[in-house]
Amino acid sequence: MPPPMRMLLAWSAVAVLLLGALALSSFVAHETDRRSNALIPRPRPAVSEAARRLHERLLVADLHADTLLWDRDPLERSRRGHVDVPRLLEGNVALQAFTVVTKTPRHLNIERNDDRSDDVTLLAMAQRWPPATWFSLEKRALHQAHRLDVAVARSGGRLTAVRSRSDLAAYLQRRRAEPAITAGLLGLEGAHALEGDLATVDVLFAAGFRMVGLVHFFDNEFGGSAHGLVKGGLTEKGRELVRRLEERQMLVDLAHASPRTIRDALAMATRPVVVSHTGVKGTCDNVRNLDDDALRGVARTGGIVGVGYWETAVCGTDGRAVARAIRHAAGVAGIDHVALGSDFDGAVAEPFDTTGLVEVTDALLAEGFTEAQVGQVMGGNVFRLLSEQYFSRESAIALSTLSAGSGPRRAKRRSTRTRRRGSSGARSATRRALTPFTSTRPLTRMCTTSLAMQPPSASTSASTGETAEPESPSSLISLVPARPRNRRPPSHSISSVTGGRGLAMAASPAGTSGARSSSPGAGGC
Repeated sequence: MPPPMRMLLAWSAVAVLLLGALALSSFVAHETDRRSNALIPRPRPAVSEAARRLHERLLVADLHADTLLWDRDPLERSRRGHVDVPRLLEGNVALQAFTVVTKTPRHLNIERNDDRSDDVTLLAMAQRWPPATWFSLEKRALHQAHRLDVAVARSGGRLTAVRSRSDLAAYLQRRRAEPAITAGLLGLEGAHALEGDLATVDVLFAAGFRMVGLVHFFDNEFGGSAHGLVKGGLTEKGRELVRRLEERQMLVDLAHASPRTIRDALAMATRPVVVSHTGVKGTCDNVRNLDDDALRGVARTGGIVGVGYWETAVCGTDGRAVARAIRHAAGVAGIDHVALGSDFDGAVAEPFDTTGLVEVTDALLAEGFTEAQVGQVMGGNVFRLLSEQYFSRESAIALSTLSAGSGPRRAKRRSTRTRRRGSSGARSATRRALTPFTSTRPLTRMCTTSLAMQPPSASTSASTGETAEPESPSSLISLVPARPRNRRPPSHSISSVTGGRGLAMAASPAGTSGARSSSPGAGGC
């Protein structure tokens, strides 16, 4: 055989092997996705017509989904996993937090993991991510953020990235006329993606991240994980990280944190914190879930706990188990401080995908929650928190261009007129956008103490460092009309609800407010 022919055959064999390897890696990645993010086989339960009608009127928000980790087009309906834009629209989800995973240990479990192994490296290679992501956690985070940006750009307006109070107001205003749209919020699952460099916080902020989990399934240099070896508290570096996140008005997420890390973070928090996805020990007692002290502590910051749907979180495989966990959380923390945190696409089997959230709405009604309270849990509390805590667009843009530690001082140089437009103006626009979904009637069985737990100054202007007058929480939390039995005049402020005792009640020691009532929303009553 002539040498040129032998050379051609050799290169052809190499090409065939490469194509075969690529096809095999793609198959392995898709099969891993299919098996990891399964739906629990079960008949879909009947849902009441009242629940369906109510669900169609809700603003639904979910605080946690790891969809960007997997090799799927977020804009196309997939037969794998739990979340994509078509299914979000079918499930009437108005806001989905897309949380970014950068490292998971091999043989992952909820009891004890170290950080010496990493399954995401193999997944990144199999899914043909850029080589820079194979060995850098930061690059993995930025790659997934870029995937969300690309999806937003290609969506034709169906998907919006919400990164500021102005973005939120514009999106809600548009959704009034175009209900077939949804929005995404970018979060990070585990601060190990910073690779030890606190300056990376600014890089992540510029990439669109607005929520950061301190830990994931193993201890890191910032704090202890509930699933780590030591399960310690916040380190000094971890305390500095919390301070930096608060300065940038990025939400601190305590999901997966050890009890000591949770206590340390709550003790130093000056802004609301979240637990994006969890269960509660009151209905499902294991190390993955929050105890009542943690629930009360998150509520005292004005924050939110997202209750998940998977079996380890709720000790059940249907909407009724989710509703029981939500009832317990609301009874301890207050109805204002409970939300949804699905952990969709988080390598857990779920009872339904995002199209099935009406099952939760139905279960909450069956559990005795009012329509207004269902509206809060299904998304109203999340929208209220974001409307109070987010940056104005102008402040977010300014801060993303500044180096670490210089943002607040340099941002103060903006003119007073621009500052006011960027802060209170955007907040007012958000409130106006929420108005069509808001009831002016009082909530039935609404806990006054849970309103009192709102911080005395709910928002701070990022561009000035000055405290702005808080909006009335009671005007934002009810996204559907309640049907109260007692028609009293609506409450317009915290003090009018609590008789001026709100701050004293919020400061009372945990366990002294009678928070064990079984009524939904009875937290502290």
